[in-house]
Amino acid sequence: MVGVAAVVLGAGPAALADAPARERADDPGGERAGVLALERVVEASQQAAYHGEVVLASFSERGPAVSEISLTQGLDGELRVTRGDSWELGRVAGEGYLRSSPDTLLRLSGVERTPFDLDRLLRKYSLRLGGERDLETGPATVVELTERSSGALRERLYIDEETALVVRRETFDPEGEPVRVMAFTRIDPQESDAEMTRPDDDDFEVERRALTPADSEVLREEGFIILDELPAGFALVEGHEVEDAAVPTLHLVYSDGLYALSLYQQQGRLATSAVDGAVRLTTDGGGHVWRWPGSEPRRVVWTGDRLTFTALTDAPTEELLTVASGLPTSSSGSILDRLSRGLSRVGEWLTTMNRSD
Repeated sequence: MVGVAAVVLGAGPAALADAPARERADDPGGERAGVLALERVVEASQQAAYHGEVVLASFSERGPAVSEISLTQGLDGELRVTRGDSWELGRVAGEGYLRSSPDTLLRLSGVERTPFDLDRLLRKYSLRLGGERDLETGPATVVELTERSSGALRERLYIDEETALVVRRETFDPEGEPVRVMAFTRIDPQESDAEMTRPDDDDFEVERRALTPADSEVLREEGFIILDELPAGFALVEGHEVEDAAVPTLHLVYSDGLYALSLYQQQGRLATSAVDGAVRLTTDGGGHVWRWPGSEPRRVVWTGDRLTFTALTDAPTEELLTVASGLPTSSSGSILDRLSRGLSRVGEWLTTMNRSD
């Protein structure tokens, strides 16, 4: 669900940034032209209704993973993403849902689109046009986004000439290696906006209230971690408590202007069985997190400071590890680590006993 899930759960452009960002992008043959192309995409994404077929491919050390999905968007920002009969993900009337089987329906809160912050994007990335390409969906204009600090190409977007929608997206890691491709194989604009309805469920209504400063202070006192900024230029966009969760749960949304990151915090430690099939990765700060190879959007979980964190994002894994380093992470995941820590505590206890004799 790379990219597409991020759109459904809050990564779609919803508003343009203020004028200062666009005034800085004053190169008529380069960055300014790229900014104008993105502005065209923002306007089209807010107004278009369409149905399309999408191929998703991600690449890792375990090889490529490919899947196909169908995507339908209505004029009111309603969105439905399906993968055959295996799952359905949607946003209708400000409510989100995930249906993984005929009898399993999960409500999702916090489904508003994350505002498109052009000012923040231009602080971290430079834009330029990359020519034109002929795709399965027709002629497209290429816009490349390069990280200013490293000069590395991070995204290549293909904007359809007819609809002004992004019909292909290529994502690269900091070394310039491709990590993900999302491409429409077919896209059909809809002349009329067919009404979308969410699945029937008497208990589906989502109660949601944005956090106030007072709310944030109370949650911090309860042990949650609410930071305005995370590493790699990710800023807090919004947050709310997840109602009716089995344990107290907080959902925060961060963005660097290009990528969106949903960060869930739950009180308690991560169960050992919860990471079956996952691999352990090390953050920039030396902490350990767990990631499921091939999962899209990219998902990692970890425990730190008596909290369990779950992060979902369309950003590359390396970027996610950098962001996670700004939060508490346990650096002791192996049996040897736990044994060493236990022996250290035993040694401290013996030392204390000897001093008291």
